[in-house]
Amino acid sequence: MTTPTTQPSRPHLMLHERPKPVWPIMMVGFDPDLCTHIAHLFSDYAISGHVIKVMPCHTPEKALQQLLERRYALVIINAGLLDLNDPDNLVRVMREDFQQHHTRYIVVDSEPGETPMAEWLLEMHIQDYRHLQHINDNDWLMIVTQACQNYQLSMANNRQERGLEKVISATTDLLNKTSLRHFAEGILDQLSASLGLDEDGLICVQRRVRTPNSPCSPLYITAATGQHASLIGEPLSQLAALDIQSAFETCIEQQGPIFDTHYTALYYNNSHWEGAIYIDCECCPSDDYQQLLEIFASNISQCNELISKVNKLSFIAYHDTLTKVPNRTRFLLELDQRAKTQDVNTVIALIDLSHFADLNEGLGVETGNRLLINVTERLQNYLGDTCYIARIGADVFGLIGQQQDLNPDSIRATLSTPFDVGELSYSMRYNVGLCRLLAGEMTGLTLLKRSYIALARAKRNSARNYEFFLEEMEFDNRWRTDIINQLKNDFYEGHLSLWYQPQINLKTGAVCGIEALVRWPDSAGGFIQPPSIFIPLAEYSGLIIDIGDWILEEACRTFDKLKRQQHTLQSVCVNIGIPQFKQFNLIKIIQRLTQEYKLPAGTLVIEVTEQLAMHDPQLVIENLHTLQKLGVHAAIDDFGTGYSSLNTLRHLAIDRLKIDTQFIHEISHSNAEHARPPFAETLISLGQKLGLKLVAEGVETQAQANTLRQIGCHQAQGFFFAKPMPFDELLDWLNDNPSLSF
Repeated sequence: MTTPTTQPSRPHLMLHERPKPVWPIMMVGFDPDLCTHIAHLFSDYAISGHVIKVMPCHTPEKALQQLLERRYALVIINAGLLDLNDPDNLVRVMREDFQQHHTRYIVVDSEPGETPMAEWLLEMHIQDYRHLQHINDNDWLMIVTQACQNYQLSMANNRQERGLEKVISATTDLLNKTSLRHFAEGILDQLSASLGLDEDGLICVQRRVRTPNSPCSPLYITAATGQHASLIGEPLSQLAALDIQSAFETCIEQQGPIFDTHYTALYYNNSHWEGAIYIDCECCPSDDYQQLLEIFASNISQCNELISKVNKLSFIAYHDTLTKVPNRTRFLLELDQRAKTQDVNTVIALIDLSHFADLNEGLGVETGNRLLINVTERLQNYLGDTCYIARIGADVFGLIGQQQDLNPDSIRATLSTPFDVGELSYSMRYNVGLCRLLAGEMTGLTLLKRSYIALARAKRNSARNYEFFLEEMEFDNRWRTDIINQLKNDFYEGHLSLWYQPQINLKTGAVCGIEALVRWPDSAGGFIQPPSIFIPLAEYSGLIIDIGDWILEEACRTFDKLKRQQHTLQSVCVNIGIPQFKQFNLIKIIQRLTQEYKLPAGTLVIEVTEQLAMHDPQLVIENLHTLQKLGVHAAIDDFGTGYSSLNTLRHLAIDRLKIDTQFIHEISHSNAEHARPPFAETLISLGQKLGLKLVAEGVETQAQANTLRQIGCHQAQGFFFAKPMPFDELLDWLNDNPSLSF
């Protein structure tokens, strides 16, 4: 081998006097003099801030041994060690078996000859192939510089790719946080774990966003690690490090990140909160890490916004909007937890306010609402320290406590004093149903039903206004049995009827779909029982399976009839309950119907409630994904009333949300053009972020329709457009109303 002697210019190298990180280069199978010369060539120069260290290896075995000890930026191999026809040559072994994927490979041939074909070089991941006699010192500098820069680029791309994966994973984890405090803690956990940062110097602060009518609120430390962890919950002003305080204030003021040589500060916000994260570091992050941190901060802002909305939805779903105490849904969950304890000293009490409807009618709703608030405050003041209190009906309060605290005497002492309602002193009459938690397995729903049975007895008892549940009371269910028997007979004799309510495209006014609703008519033109009565009884008796199958087939048949009569509707919606979803052949039934009636994909829409989605999430997720493959769409019905977790919603194969009637009724009638329905708008905003179609139920006024259209709701149904109607009336209505103007 000959040693190059030409001294080149060094345009790509910069002289450095301080220690620098090292890029090791391996030379395999070359003359020691050449290796020494190359080492000397790079001895006092750096490429991209790295010192080049040449490591000679005379044999492939020695080279592979070295690969076990460290990662190399570049491997230069003598062509004499490679069999070009062997797919298992040294380069492949180094790349694949020793996981040196980012290392650059150059082959140098010490003997004159032909250069291998370019296809072979690409296949072997060899960056360059040179003949030694044609390489001078300047060539060596250029070759090594280019290879090391390519290695640096490959490593940077890999770090960025892995960093993005971790940021995405971190974002998913943050979505599962249930409070802003946990969210802040999660931010620090993800920064330290996912981005490899020192967790001893991480602090997160937050405050409410300033509004025109409110002063600027102070920053509070919501999460911290290491030496600052004891300050969680304290104002930022309590932090002794004034330089960190200043960094936070600057970051919040400029509403953007700061990348300093000693720290990094990230800014995030949503419509209600803004915050910043302080990261103590020894140097300014590289450009690619700055990019990752900015992406992470952006994702934090979006997650924070969603979590704020979910928290708001959670409160709405679990609390009574008037009294702010837990509602029936939350009360049932609490009963479930108490039932598991099997504490026989636990008592459930339902307090029903007598003649409350008459008070509302005679003195007005505002007076009735004032009384409800006063009753709530009285219960909280007298029993709140020892009892769980909820409003579970319009005029019914539910309480859970120990027998010594919750009994007829304690309730009498609480409610006997008249209530001041405006200028009125009101002595309230009430009835109480009580149920002891008996030993043995039971659910919260069982306890609630038993309490209602006791309450019904108390209302019928003229001697006293309370009753305790007794097991023999459950056998007094002749009415229920009679209704179930009549329902069964009428169904199998074909007396049930399917009615349909049109759904309207709010943007165009076109009729875009129908919802199928079952009715139980009598011979006089009325109804034997409303759906709210007979459907739960059908579920209780198991009859809902046959009724549900009939509804599905009848709805598909109706859509087919309308299509044959040139009515171009897009969808027909059918409600599915828990028993039907557990039906083993539900998928086969739906598949048969869509094929038999040749329903286009997206025509049949299955509506499930949030309660069903949370009752058995895995079953619902699997069935909805299977139905989606069959072209059947799915909707969450009564959205906002049952509170399903954001994580569960993201996994459901749904394409639309139906906003419950109660949130539509909150839209102002008197000033709807300027008002915005806070809860409906929140639900619609969340649905839009999830990319779902939004359908409003129970629209009764022009103002509600206009407001819903303005805030981005896609479709609506309700008495303002059309009431539910049998098929013949629907046909006439569609002929008269191909589209609506409003």
